[in-house]
Order: sequence, then C-alpha cells, then structure tokens
Amino acid sequence: MSMITRFLNKKLFILLIILTITFGFSAFINKNDTSFSELSFTNISSELLSSKDKVLRDVCLRKLRLEDSIDRPNAKNREVVDELELSYDGQISGDFSNLPQFQFSSSIARCFFAIGTPAVAVGDVNADGYPDIVKAPNLLYLNKYGERFELIKLPLPNSFQEDDGFLTSIPNIESWPGTPVIADLNLDGKVEIIFTNRISVGGQKIVVIASNDGANWRVDNSYRFNFGNSNNFPNSTTVTVFDFNNDRYPDILLGFTGGQNFLYNKERGKISPGLMLLLNKGNGSFEDISASFNLNEKLKYVLSDNLYVGSRTKFVDPIMFVNAVNTNDYNNDGYIDIYVAGDYGTGVMLYNNRGQDLIVDTRNSFLGHSLMGPASIDINSDGILDIFASQIHQKISTTFVCPGNIVSCDSDLGNNFWVSKGPGVWEEKGDVYGLREGGWGWGSVFADLDNDGRSELLQMSGQVLETSPAEVGWNHRRDKIRLFKEGSSGKFSDVAGESGLLLPFSYASVGVLDFNLDGLLDVVVASGFSSEPFVFINKSESKGNYISVDVRDKVSNAPIINSKVEISGGGKSWFGYTGTEGQSHFSNSDNKVRFGVGKLSMVDITVKSLDGVEINLKNQVVNTTIVVLV
Repeated sequence: MSMITRFLNKKLFILLIILTITFGFSAFINKNDTSFSELSFTNISSELLSSKDKVLRDVCLRKLRLEDSIDRPNAKNREVVDELELSYDGQISGDFSNLPQFQFSSSIARCFFAIGTPAVAVGDVNADGYPDIVKAPNLLYLNKYGERFELIKLPLPNSFQEDDGFLTSIPNIESWPGTPVIADLNLDGKVEIIFTNRISVGGQKIVVIASNDGANWRVDNSYRFNFGNSNNFPNSTTVTVFDFNNDRYPDILLGFTGGQNFLYNKERGKISPGLMLLLNKGNGSFEDISASFNLNEKLKYVLSDNLYVGSRTKFVDPIMFVNAVNTNDYNNDGYIDIYVAGDYGTGVMLYNNRGQDLIVDTRNSFLGHSLMGPASIDINSDGILDIFASQIHQKISTTFVCPGNIVSCDSDLGNNFWVSKGPGVWEEKGDVYGLREGGWGWGSVFADLDNDGRSELLQMSGQVLETSPAEVGWNHRRDKIRLFKEGSSGKFSDVAGESGLLLPFSYASVGVLDFNLDGLLDVVVASGFSSEPFVFINKSESKGNYISVDVRDKVSNAPIINSKVEISGGGKSWFGYTGTEGQSHFSNSDNKVRFGVGKLSMVDITVKSLDGVEINLKNQVVNTTIVVLV
C-alpha cells in the first residue's frame, strides 16, 4: 500500500470518527429536545361525527340579516345580503356588498354564530364510563363505547330558538350561549348540562338541561336563580361551577364582558356586573351573594386605570372583561380561589376567605393586557399551583388605551406564565419556559398526552383582524394550534405541526378526553366556524402509565368537585383538583383528575374533600380509574 493510500485511508478513518461523533451527538441532542417529538394525532372527526341528524358543518348557509331589535342607526329597511358560504379550507364566497360592517366587529363574524359557538364541555353524562362532548348551544355527542359519537340535539327554551322560520333549534345571533358546564347541581347522582345566553334581548337566563337516563333530555325549570332584575344587566360569557363554601354543592360563577357588547347593552340601560356568584342553597335555589363582598368597589382600587375596550368605548362600572376563570386553592388554605383571565388589563386573583368573602390579591400583578385562556399546573413541584394565561402575540392596528392612559401601547406581549416563588408570590416566566409566542391565544389546557409524567400544554389561537366584510376569510389569522412539549432542560417547544394537530380556522376552546379508553388522552377543539367539534385521536406511543381518580359522594354517588387529589411514588408527586383541569376560555372539563406517572407501576393516592374528609390509599395499581367515595 502506497504512502498516499495510507494517508487517504487515515484521513477517511478520522472523517468517519468525526461524522459518527457529530451525528451521534446530534441524535442525543434531538432525543432530549422537544423537536424530537413522538406525539401523534389523527383527525377522525368525519368518521366519528357523521350522523343522519348531522347539523350544518364546514359551511355557513344561513342568510345574514339585520335584526330589527338591535335598533342601530340605519339598521332598518336594509336589504338582506346574499348567502355566504364557508368552505372547509376557510374560503368565504358570496356577495358582501350590502353587509353592515358592525356585523364583523366581534372576534368571529356573526354570520357564523348561527352554526354554534366555539364552546365545549367534556364529561360522562350518562354514567357509562365513556366521556361525552357538549358543544354550545345544544349539541350533545354521546360516546358509543369508544367507537363513534351519537348526536343528540338538546332541547332549548323558546327564547333561544330561531324566530325566522327555520326552527332549527340553533339559536340566532341574539341568543349566543356562553360556556356549557356539566355538573350535578343537586347531588342526586345525575349530572345536568348548564349554560347561559351571551347576547339576548330578554336579559339573563340560566338554562339547565336534565335527564333521567342520559338519553332523553328536557329543560329543567325547577331550579330558581335569584339574581334580581335580569333586565338590568347583560349576559354572561363564562359559566363555571365550584364549591365556594365547602358544602359539596356546586355554586355557579358567571363572568361578564364589560365592553364587547357595550353599545348593545347601553341602548338597553344594562350594566355589566363583572363577576356574579350564585350560592347553591341545596334546595334547588341559587342566591346572588356578590354584593355581600362589595367586590366591585374592591376591584376599582386594583383596576384603577379603567381601560378602554379597543377603540370603541370605555368600561362601565365595574371595570371587568372576564374571558375565563380557573378555580383552585392557590394559597393552600383549604378554600377554592378564583383566578380571572380578563381582557384589556383586567386579570386578577381573588382569594376565598373561608367561604365568606373574596379578597383581591394586591401583592401580585396578574393584569396582563388581553388575557384569554388560563390553565394551572405545579410546574416546579413546590406544592403551589402556577398559572398560565394565553394572550395576544401580534401587532394589530386597533387603538388600545393601556395603563397610564398610554395610547396605542404594544399588543405584541404574548402569553404569560406566573410561576410560584413561595406562598402567595408568583413571578412571570413566559420566556424562561418558552411559552411566550402562541399567536392570538384562546383556550388552553395542561395534560400529559404521552404518560411520561410531564404535562404538555395545548393552546388554541387565531383571530379575524380586519372589520371590513370583504376581507373576512382573507385576512383571517389562521394561527395553528399550539402543542407545547417540555424538553429535558425544562423549556417548552411547539410540536403541533409534526404531531398532526392541524386545522385551517380559528379555534377557541379545547378539551381532553380518553375517547376510546386506550390510556391516552385525545383532543377535542371547537370553533365558531363549524357547528360540530373536531376530534383528534391520540396515536402517540405511550411512554409510561397513568392513573385517573373519580371522587364521589358515598351516599348519592354524585361527583364531588374541587377535591384535592395527590399522587406519589418513586420520589415523585403530582396534585390537582377535581373538575378544574379543563377550565379555560369557552371550555369546561370532566370531574375526574388524571395524571401520567411515567414508569411507575404502583402509586399512593390521597384525596381531601373540601369539607374535611381525607382518604389515603397505598400501593394502587396504575392504568385504571379509581373511584374514591368520600
């Protein structure tokens, strides 16, 4: 062998070593980086949601018209616009020439309100062990043993039904419901479905839909809601149930927007109450106890800038714009607190003072700018919940008036993630955890999608940025769904694209459920652009095991909300509260609490109900749902 040949072989050998080390190290880095994601989802909505009773989907066929009841200048005697159509890929066709601009002033063009709202709730409504889906206003998707969904159109009161001859059971734009809730209001072991109407000429209404067998549903008019003169205030966007006074009965918290429908409300002399707490008396009646807290006066001192709502108008008393709430015990005192994700700088924490008062947190600043979808988790394992809230990450032309009366302040702020520094103190660390950029954020939820013991964060996004009718559908911000996965460094990265979580429109609400009971959480999302939700089946490779806990009353078998569930094993621990994991913008969750536990095969479980019952279970086998009676 010549000297030249030996030299070349030596060089080739060194090059091979370098390449091996390089690619080996690269593979090692990728394996520990979130870009190397093994999460995988398949959109199976078309095969699961098909039905002979299928309602409008993918296309907006309803003719737009001005409602005479709106009483706006030049609103009457206007020609009806031509029919608009929305294709699956988000393209709108039709004649916009005589469409009034204010029809598009809301976040989602009102022509699509007729096919439902971007609001979902997840839960087992018929006690068969399989989670079902409710999409506002009145669509129940009954899970048929993990094989398909059966569509049931829930009944609606007359004031919610169409009045223009269609009689489709789909509300018109004057009766757009808020977030649906699945809860057992009277603790009889059978859940009800509750929602309110967000916009209605007739004033506030809480609708309760009940069933004896989970298949045949009726409007239940037996409940009495004492919130004064319903014509004195507008309608709520957010509906949440939680146990305020630790008596096990679900109380109802209503959140109101101060300005989105301001002109509509002002013309009728209505004032937004901001937050309203209806205490469940246990006898079928609910009493508004908000005034006893003097809450509106307290909020004035915190939200003192009285921010403007975009370029349209100013807040009226009180200065609240509630997009969503999380209800958890944030200060570990045994009472459930309220975190409010508010728009236009109205985010706030309200501590529950022993079920007798609400105290405004003045130590931490949760104001934000355009907070939308909250989600809570103990990210640093210090025993205190941390708080994520989605927020706009987009330069927009709308004139905002921000704290200090600064005009046109930066709207490109992005998501917030407040991480605990100890009891009662949180520090904003959105950049540190890689969660800042999420587009135009909406609903969010933390969930362990591959059972590795570390939760991912799902975040919805998207928005119509222009008010010109001709541009709706063209300038629509088609933000992708965000799926943030935590890497070995503790920082999150978005892996939605490679996981298959892709849809063409703006999506506002999100829920997680194990549709087919295969041990992996699936995903449901909803939009105002489609009457039906979209379901993604989780096809990921499970990296471990899970445990699910269902806390119920030992006498009635009713689900008990806000019970604290603690899981431990192998030197690791997790905790959460029943019925709160999926609370977010236009979203409510199942009462069960679920944890991925990695490679653990057995765990210890501690359940603490708010009224003082504690159950300790040792060495529980994983990959199952354990019912705990308290």
